[in-house]
Amino acid sequence: MKSICTLLMITLSLNLLAQITYADIEGRLTISLPEDETSIHIGRNAGINQDPQLELANVLLGYNSGMSMTTGGGNCFFGSFSGVGNTTGSYNTFYGTTSGSDNTIGDFNSFYGHSAGANNISGVENCIFGYQAGYSAESESYNSYFGLKSGRNAIGNENSFFGWSSGSENNGGENSFFGEGSGHNNDGQANCFFGVGAGENNVGTTNCFYGVLAGRDNNQGSNNNYYGFEAGMFGDGGGNNFFGANAGKSSVGTENSFFGHFAGQQNAGEQNSFFGSFSGNSANGNFNTHMGLLSGEKSIGTNNVMIGNASGQNNDGFTNTLMGARSGISNDGNSNTIIGAYSGEENQGDENTMTGYAAGFNNTGDYNSFYGSFSGEGSSGNFNSFVGYGSGQNNQGSVNSFFGYGAGSKNLGVNNNFFGGGAGLMHKQGDRNNFFGSGAGSEDTSGYANNFFGYGAGGNNKNGHQNSAFGNLALINASDRSFNVAVGDSSMYHVGNNLPNP
Repeated sequence: MKSICTLLMITLSLNLLAQITYADIEGRLTISLPEDETSIHIGRNAGINQDPQLELANVLLGYNSGMSMTTGGGNCFFGSFSGVGNTTGSYNTFYGTTSGSDNTIGDFNSFYGHSAGANNISGVENCIFGYQAGYSAESESYNSYFGLKSGRNAIGNENSFFGWSSGSENNGGENSFFGEGSGHNNDGQANCFFGVGAGENNVGTTNCFYGVLAGRDNNQGSNNNYYGFEAGMFGDGGGNNFFGANAGKSSVGTENSFFGHFAGQQNAGEQNSFFGSFSGNSANGNFNTHMGLLSGEKSIGTNNVMIGNASGQNNDGFTNTLMGARSGISNDGNSNTIIGAYSGEENQGDENTMTGYAAGFNNTGDYNSFYGSFSGEGSSGNFNSFVGYGSGQNNQGSVNSFFGYGAGSKNLGVNNNFFGGGAGLMHKQGDRNNFFGSGAGSEDTSGYANNFFGYGAGGNNKNGHQNSAFGNLALINASDRSFNVAVGDSSMYHVGNNLPNP
């Protein structure tokens, strides 16, 4: 039955499959339908092909809306050409011009917006909101798209896309994308991308990217977690965790954990942990732990632990432990333990232990132990033990033990033992000397096989050899004497060079 009613100067043209039972004169239109499943069609050609005898409970409003409907039921189409191609699809809700226009047999879909879900044919249980959202999808199901052009030209099931153009050109399933352009051109599945452009052009799977452009252009990497602006952008590895703006940006390594602004940027290594801004930046080593601003930057070594501002920068060694600001910078050695600011900087030796400010700075020797500020600085010998401020500085000898402030600081000899502040301070070339006590043998330059025990003992000896002095100031004035034995405080105090050697 066709009825035309004028309501408040508005003319309605209704094609009804049931009779209007009541219309009052005050502008209200009341339609009572005899059965719950009776349809309402409003608009030219709306539901024109539906059998009026079927009780399908469709509500169709708009020019050509639901025009091809035959047996589909429980549908609500609003807008010109909305659901125009639907034949048997049921329980769909389409709002907007051409929304769901190609749907034929798909069920339980909700499309809102001009051309939303327009090309869906058989997909079911989709929720699509926005202009051209879900456009071109034909058989995809269980998707939720929210935003202008979200999911446009997308292929895949069980996806959730939120934001302008999010998930457009997507070719994977089980993804969740939030933010403008997030997941655009994605080919992976089971990913979570949050932020403008996050995960754009991704081809990996089971990734979580959070932040503007995080993981953008990720190439084949899977099982990654990126948090921060451009974190993991251009990345190509898998199993990584990057936290911080630009963390892991351009990294191609795998199973790394980077925390901090630019941490691990351009890293090509594997199984590394970097903590701090720029830590591990441009590093290529494996199995390293870097903590601190710039720690391990441009390092290519492996199995290193670096803690402190700029520690291990430009490190090429492996199996080193570096602790302290700038400790181990430009280190080329291996298996070293370096603790203290500037300690071990430019070290080239192996298996050394250096503790203290600038300890072992520029050392080239191996198997040494340096304890104290500047101890072993510039040293090139091997198997030495230096304890005390400046002890063993510039040492070139080997198998020496120096304990005390400045002890053996100019030594070139081997097998020497100097204990005490300033002991062997000026010693250079002699070997097999034992100086015990503050200032003992302090002026000795080339003596050898001397034994000086006590404060200042043999203090002025320069070239003498094979002397033994026991006691404070014993044999203190014998600068070139040899084969002497002095026992007791100040013993042979007046023995000088005026007496011939025996």
